[in-house]
Amino acid sequence: MLPACPEQPAEGEGEGEEGEGEGEPSAVMALLETHLVDTDVDVAITAGFALALRPDGRFAVAYGRNQSANTVECNQFGGGTITVDAWDLVVVDEQADGTFRTRVVDSVPPMPAAVVDVAADPTSGALILAYTGGDPANGACQGSDLRLAVESGDTFTLSTINANAPTGAPCREVVTQQVCNQGDCVGKNPGVAVGADGNVAITWIDEHFCFGDTDIYKSDLEIATGPTGGLALNSVATETGSGWNNTVTIADDGSVLVAYQTLGNTTVYDDPVAGTGPAHDVPDGIYASVSQADGTFNEVLLFERASTTSRVATAHRGGSGYYVAWQDQGTDQLLLYNSVDNGETWTPGFIEQTGNTGKDPAIAFLSDGTFVAAYGHCKDRDDGTQFCSQAQDGVRIAFREPGGAFIRTTFTGDDEDTDGTNVDMAVAADDTVVVLSFNASTSRVVVQRFQKQ
Repeated sequence: MLPACPEQPAEGEGEGEEGEGEGEPSAVMALLETHLVDTDVDVAITAGFALALRPDGRFAVAYGRNQSANTVECNQFGGGTITVDAWDLVVVDEQADGTFRTRVVDSVPPMPAAVVDVAADPTSGALILAYTGGDPANGACQGSDLRLAVESGDTFTLSTINANAPTGAPCREVVTQQVCNQGDCVGKNPGVAVGADGNVAITWIDEHFCFGDTDIYKSDLEIATGPTGGLALNSVATETGSGWNNTVTIADDGSVLVAYQTLGNTTVYDDPVAGTGPAHDVPDGIYASVSQADGTFNEVLLFERASTTSRVATAHRGGSGYYVAWQDQGTDQLLLYNSVDNGETWTPGFIEQTGNTGKDPAIAFLSDGTFVAAYGHCKDRDDGTQFCSQAQDGVRIAFREPGGAFIRTTFTGDDEDTDGTNVDMAVAADDTVVVLSFNASTSRVVVQRFQKQ
């Protein structure tokens, strides 16, 4: 359980207003500019959004949309086939003259959930996309491969990273119905991070056969690390329903943090290789795993029975350690955990304690050590319902200077629109905070630039 939490400081509302009631804050997060990036492309129904920044600060937005000139044939469960429209994997990127370029990277089978993540090489600026695509899974009309797209000039080089379950790592020995390393439904919920040396870490879910409780509650969390042309495959967690809502971060020393939700409640043996020794349960909840020198991952349960419907965010800063944040459904808080001992132990805290805020959090640091979080805001106080106020919803930014308290500001849009959904964030080299959000009422992709002043 969380320790008793102090009262939060008053929070600013509206277009950049400052907090009040506990003294004026010494700094504010000011809105610099807003871009509507869908001016030349139909967003249609989407399967998640992802944001990346090139070294010069220009942004790129990647997403899947249910619109394509192609079709795909799917094998139905129980026999027979069906032909459906494919989806497009789209990248819209900012040009030096302020215009936007739209490219269709690949045609993919329909996807019911997040389909892509994107990052940029810190030296070349090339975009790196990890996404769900390939052929449809057998018996499920959705992509079944983890795919990689690496930008090369105006085009992308496409490849398949994982097309079926095995990754070379041993399965965890379970007491009943082992399905690890079985099935062809992989590549779900991809995450991608790029280190300072250009090496990448890509995470994804192996859902086995794409249907049924065994697939969902015993899914595996897989990872690929190394250069894009020579990735090594491994497992973070197997047989426990792991990997849902995961994100991945590479630390300065090259170690990797993955945070995720585990849905299962699997019983495993103490000895995962021999399958011997007393059996014990692996509870569901929010986990963090940090890579060790021998290539294994140290998995730590942060909050037992915790659950979320959006991103479990990750970040790292030298001297400050690892951070994990998520909107917790059970406590109606935007929780924040920190580890300063390479993921061995974690200290709980919070960014928000009011309900109906904090969805799709993204977290990062400014160069002066200021911690920044961006997330979807629904309304200011919890009245016991999940109703969102269109007059109050939007993107909320919370930042905390070293040793200080959180300062929060909400940037609302139109009172008639549903603003601030599908939030993502990245920080440029000059400490400009770039935030992506989606206006669900008008199908507009919104990118805003902020700066601490």
